[in-house]
Amino acid sequence: MRRFIGQSKFSGDGRRQHIGFELFAREYENGRWSLPTDFNAITATDIRRMPSEALLHLDFTTELISFNLEQRQFIDPDYVEAVALVQSRTPITLITELTERADDTVTLEQLQRGAKRFHDAGLKVCIDDVGTGSNNLDLVTALALTWMNINLLCRTYGRLIIFQKSPRNSTIGIISPKTNTRR
Repeated sequence: MRRFIGQSKFSGDGRRQHIGFELFAREYENGRWSLPTDFNAITATDIRRMPSEALLHLDFTTELISFNLEQRQFIDPDYVEAVALVQSRTPITLITELTERADDTVTLEQLQRGAKRFHDAGLKVCIDDVGTGSNNLDLVTALALTWMNINLLCRTYGRLIIFQKSPRNSTIGIISPKTNTRR
């Protein structure tokens, strides 16, 4: 059996206000919960079910929940449809986090097409743990350049970075609590 367990998320504005949860997949085997041995084994059906079950236990003050998808899942249209279905049933913002684990079977072009599918569906995407594994600024920039008016959320070492591509030019603004730069 697979389920999500939640870890609290707090605002980064200094008030430390509780805003939601990051959901982590766990499997129940031999009388205990543990990490899945293969995160890619989590199906689109699981992604429809697991966040929906978690949402039943949240109160009206929860602003957002996030959960991880592996690269292979991120590029699969079935997962976009699953997330879109769950999002259509709740006012709580869902954020899909693309994990830092590289998959040699997934190309940059596939990731770009996957990111565009999430964007076209009006879904939020977070590039998880930028600066670790395969999630680097080059990947973030490549995904950001796949469409206009992007709001791509990225977490790097506990700080939130928002990449916004302006429709008037090709610059990407990088905004975080400690920086405000243009690239």
